[in-house]
Amino acid sequence: MSTAREILNALKLGYRVEPRMSVLAALLLPCAMANTVLAALGQRWLVNSANAAIPWEAVFGAALAALGLGVSGSLTRVVTNLRNHLAHESGRALAREAFVLVARRRDHELLSDSAYADDVEILRKHALTLGNLAWTGILLAGQAVSIALSLALLVSVHPALGLTALLVLLPIGLAMWTQNRIRSADENLTNRLRQERELHAACTESERVGEPRTYGALPRLDSYASRVWEEVSVRRARVRLWGALVTIAGWVVFGAGLVLGLTVLADQLRAGAATLGDVILVITLITGVRLQISHSLFEIEAVAEGISAAHAMSRVRAASVPTDPTGPGLPSQLRDGITIDNVSFDYANGVHALHDVDLTIPAGSVVAVVGLNGAGKSTLVDLLTGTLRPTSGRILLDGNDLSTMDLDHGPRRLSGAFQDFLRPPVLAGESVGIGDLDHLHDEPAVWRAIDRADAGSVFDALPEGLRTPLSLQDGASLSHGQWQKLAIARSAMNDAPLIIALDEPTSALDPQAEHDLFTHYVQRARDVTARQGTITLLVSHRLSSARLVDRVLSIENGRVAEYGTHEQLMNHNGRYRQLFEDQQAAYS
Repeated sequence: MSTAREILNALKLGYRVEPRMSVLAALLLPCAMANTVLAALGQRWLVNSANAAIPWEAVFGAALAALGLGVSGSLTRVVTNLRNHLAHESGRALAREAFVLVARRRDHELLSDSAYADDVEILRKHALTLGNLAWTGILLAGQAVSIALSLALLVSVHPALGLTALLVLLPIGLAMWTQNRIRSADENLTNRLRQERELHAACTESERVGEPRTYGALPRLDSYASRVWEEVSVRRARVRLWGALVTIAGWVVFGAGLVLGLTVLADQLRAGAATLGDVILVITLITGVRLQISHSLFEIEAVAEGISAAHAMSRVRAASVPTDPTGPGLPSQLRDGITIDNVSFDYANGVHALHDVDLTIPAGSVVAVVGLNGAGKSTLVDLLTGTLRPTSGRILLDGNDLSTMDLDHGPRRLSGAFQDFLRPPVLAGESVGIGDLDHLHDEPAVWRAIDRADAGSVFDALPEGLRTPLSLQDGASLSHGQWQKLAIARSAMNDAPLIIALDEPTSALDPQAEHDLFTHYVQRARDVTARQGTITLLVSHRLSSARLVDRVLSIENGRVAEYGTHEQLMNHNGRYRQLFEDQQAAYS
């Protein structure tokens, strides 16, 4: 997409966000750009008419100079404030749009794509610059017109002065070329910058620093992160240094031409072909042009960053277009259950996670999903909860394709607690209430969820109970296990789910606590099943809880290895029985 089109789109956004201020800024901006030309003309008129018989010409010249220097200068301040406000509001609107585009994706696999993550990172850093793109572009256009008028006035004094001033295009052109190179380099380094930020976060954030500290790896990890930063800094500095040298060369040529032009003007003055007013005009215009060039170079850099962000926004929009659901919403209850019809799933990085899975889970079932690390358990759970979409095949809920169903409107029917659970820096009660936003501040509902998750002990230890701030300044700091209990309580906020997925939510709990919690959840599942036909999925590496469920699904290398009751799989004498007996022997 062209730069002009991007600037036009940004201008439309500004008008949509603040229509009256946008019109006012568009009207005032050209006026503010006229100060150099008005001041130069006024000063020439004033000097040339100082000894004239008609004093009003001198007065008019003084007024014109004052208008250029004073009123236009004040307008510049007003326009700058308007630009800043419009850029802030437009940047906020763009940041919200980017957030909504990412959040509305039904298929969250895209978030693991490196190029997509780089684009989101660019938007995170440069949303404000993108919001300012339209006004920066208009300002550059206004400065271009002002420079053109200045050139015309210089030519009116002597053609050589116009030719000299044309050399101004050299540093501007070189600056634009340099900024394109810098923008390209910065985009290519975005991935490395994200890596550096994550590495340093592992050394500084309280939730992540424990593991590297235990291994004594903090100094080396910090050193590696610093090397990444130094590598990025050196590569960026190299591009910027080369660009600075090229731009300086352009300024040197412009300076040489300026000296030549002033020499010509001095000859004209001695010969009587130029007036003292012409000298004032030339000096004022050349000084103004030099300042405008400096400002233009700064604005060109901002335009380059804005264009980079605009391209990133275009790619995010293209990649994040949600597929409108064509099927019905989720039913109020399951009657038949879930049919997994020849489902396969491949991640964007080429990893084949699931292969030709065929499976039927009757309504009301409680299913334990077991298997070794990397077997595909979490991928299957993500598919069943609509977080991912199958690469091929279908997942049917009571005969309706889940990928076409409207999951975003109507009552929320899916619930779960996952390995990478949320740790929101909010009030403790809100951390649970997020599981059902309609009851975010409904304390009785929050307490019921806490009771279902057997998480009351966490809140008993908090100084202000539900109203205790978490992970904020002067707030409470929770252990990994306590955060995990909050995640489980959050999943219990929905009291009428169709699918409950617990993907290893008890990894921080001891085996007995996990067994007690699973027993509690299975009993809850039985109660809900009578009303909703709810299907409950329990993912765990500890197989002792498998005796509690209706069916066990054993996954190996992305395929269904075994599926049946615990007794059936034990009699089958397969992989599940081997793992179960190995664990039983280890705990005995």
